[in-house]
Amino acid sequence: MRSQKITSFAPGLNNRRPPDQLDERLRDGTPATFLREAVNCDISAKGTIRRRPGYTQSVAGVVHSVWGDGQAQGYAVVDGILSGVRVAPTGQPFVVPITFVGHRRVSYSRGAQGEVYWSNGGLSGRLVGEINTPASTATPPTPTLEITSGALPAGRYLLAFTRTGPAGESAATQLSAVDVPANSGIQLTGCASGTEVFMTGPNG
Repeated sequence: MRSQKITSFAPGLNNRRPPDQLDERLRDGTPATFLREAVNCDISAKGTIRRRPGYTQSVAGVVHSVWGDGQAQGYAVVDGILSGVRVAPTGQPFVVPITFVGHRRVSYSRGAQGEVYWSNGGLSGRLVGEINTPASTATPPTPTLEITSGALPAGRYLLAFTRTGPAGESAATQLSAVDVPANSGIQLTGCASGTEVFMTGPNG
C-alpha cells in the first residue's frame, strides 16, 4: 500500500472515479487529488478544505415571514403569532408576541409615516412598533339627518360621511338624500369623532 502526501484538493469533488484513481495534476504540473466525498465543507481556490459555516437556531418554534428593512424593528411569525423582532447588543434576537395570524405567509410594506402594513391574504393590520391597529380607519355610522331652520336653497341634497384616524381617512358611507324646503337647513345628530361631511349643492 503506497502512501502519498496530499497537497491540494483544488480539482474539487469527483465521485465518478474509483477511490484509487483520484490523483490528478494541475495545469502547472502540481500534484493534486480529487476529493471523493465531502459533507459540509468548502474547498478554497488553493485546494484547502474548511468546514462550511453553519447556523444555530436562536428562536424556538416554527418561524416564517421574517421581515426587516434596515430599521431597528423587524417582524416575523413565530408559531402562528406575528411578533416584533429586535436584535440585542449581544446579537440575540428579542422577540415580542403581537397578535395571532395563523400559519399563512405574511407580506409587509413600510408606510409613509414609518408604520408597517401587513397582510396574510385573510387578515391585515397596521404596526407602529409592536402595537397592532386596524390597517384602515373604520367607516363611521351615518348620522341622523333632520330638517331645521336655515338658509339653504330648496332642493335635494346628497350627503356622505368619512372618518379620519391614525390610519388615514376611511371609506365613505352610502349617500343619504335629503329634500330641503326653501330657507331651511340640515341638522346632523350622532356624528362620531373625526367624522368628515361631504354635501352636494341643491339638486347636485
